[in-house]
Order: sequence, then structure tokens, then C-alpha cells
Amino acid sequence: MKESVFQETLEVKLKELFQENINDYIKTVSDWLAYIILTDNKKVVSHEDDPPWDYSGRLINLNDEYNLEDYTNLLDFVDNEYNGVSSPTFMSRIGLIHEDYFYDLERLTMEWMNKQLELVIKKLIAEDSKLLKEWIEGLNESSFDIRNPSKIVEELHFEDMLGDFLMLSSTDLQELVLYMDIKFLYKKGESQAEERIRIERTKMEKERKKEIKKREKAEDILDKIKKRYKLKYGEDLNVKIDKRLYENRILPILQDLEDRYGKNFLDGVEKLNYIYSVSNSVASLLENLSKDK
Repeated sequence: MKESVFQETLEVKLKELFQENINDYIKTVSDWLAYIILTDNKKVVSHEDDPPWDYSGRLINLNDEYNLEDYTNLLDFVDNEYNGVSSPTFMSRIGLIHEDYFYDLERLTMEWMNKQLELVIKKLIAEDSKLLKEWIEGLNESSFDIRNPSKIVEELHFEDMLGDFLMLSSTDLQELVLYMDIKFLYKKGESQAEERIRIERTKMEKERKKEIKKREKAEDILDKIKKRYKLKYGEDLNVKIDKRLYENRILPILQDLEDRYGKNFLDGVEKLNYIYSVSNSVASLLENLSKDK
């Protein structure tokens, strides 16, 4: 009885919050759509190479930008364009299913609803809700943290308390945006999507420059290794570095170099496997050596 009251309370509060934050949902969908339009390309399913026993087809990226003039509303887009994900069906004749953007809209909607559910739980925690406490006590989990809203949301899903309600609510929310003008939604999310793209490109450029520096550092390390190797063993280093060679000769040289040039000298040593032939085991050892620095 108490559990049903708690469930009804959650459903009422969630319904109210969905209505209260409906504009945020529309904006979330708009940002998502605009980002796709600005970054993705059209794809089609080709059945040209299908064997007689399977009609799955394969996705082909046309490398064509989306044209908003091709769609009346969001439904036209999500129902007819592919997101690039293909999954096995384990069914005869149709071994693969190619996801359209409807799948992504469903996931996006569920993620948004989960955020609203977490807001409801946070409020109940702040109010020291008796119903919430009693429900958690009924779980018989002594270590359960009542102050952790994300954990409570996870448990609610595990118990499937709100499954039917969330499914119906998801359908209602999607129905709201599916028949909206796609140009309206795109314009609403365009600036946010452009900002996201700018941030991503800035981050990628920083990572690219960081990788270049690490590669240059690895080349410097390799040059010093070769010189030390020649000096110490009287021969050139011109063979693949396997684990035995690494442990017996290369690692001692690296340790000597670190002692001379400082603890930061080996920063980037993991990139040696990109510029010199090493075994897989040595590549892993170099990666671990870099992490230890």
C-alpha cells in the first residue's frame, strides 16, 4: 500500500515537472537536432551486395549534408535518416537492423526524463520525505545511501516502479516535438550546437598539438637511447625491441636518462612504439612507464 502511494506521488510530481520544464525538453531536442544537421551526413541502405539468404543491406555514407527543405517536420527527419549504427537482430533473412534517428530521440527523451526524476528525488530528500524513507527501508539494503539521488533513480528503474508511466510520458513528449516544424527546431538549437562544435574543435586542436609534442619528445628520447646504446654496447640499435631486449638493455638506459635529465624526461615515452618497431608487450610496458611518471 505504502509503495503504491509512493509511486503515485512520484508520478504526480513528475507529471508536474514535465509540464513545468517542457520548454527545456524542446530546447534539448533542438540542440540535439541542430548538432546532427551541422556535423553528420546522409546515409542510405544499399542492398546491392546482399546474398540470397539475407536482406539486411549495408549503410553507405553519401557524404551529403542534410537539407532542411527535404523535411516538413522532425518526424520526417528521424523516421527517414540513419544515425550510422547497425546492430545484429539474430533473425533469419534480416541479420542487421540499421537505426534511424528515432532510436536516438527515444534515448534522448529517456535521458531527459531521468534528469527530471533525479530533480524530484533531490527535492524529496531535501524535504526529508517519509514516503521515500519507507520505500528505501523496504528494500532491505542496509548500505543504501538515502542521500544519493542518482542511486535512488537507478534503484527505481531496477524495481521497474515507473516503467509504464515513463513509457507513456516518453510517447507524449515525443509527440509534442515530432510534428514541429524542423526549421523552427533547428534555429532554436543552432547557436548552442555551433558553440558545442567550437568547443570540440578547440579541444581536438589542443589534443593534436599535445600529441605532436609527445611525438617530438619520443623522437628525442629515441635519439638519446640510440646514442647511449651505441656507446654502451658498441653497436647500433637497429632491431625490433622485444621484451628481453627492453628489460636487459633499453630500460636501464631509460633509467639512466631519467636520472640525468629529470623525472619529466620520460613524458611521451609511450609514443616510441609509433616511431620505432617494438613488440606488443614492450608497447604495454612503455605505456605503464609513462603512467608512472
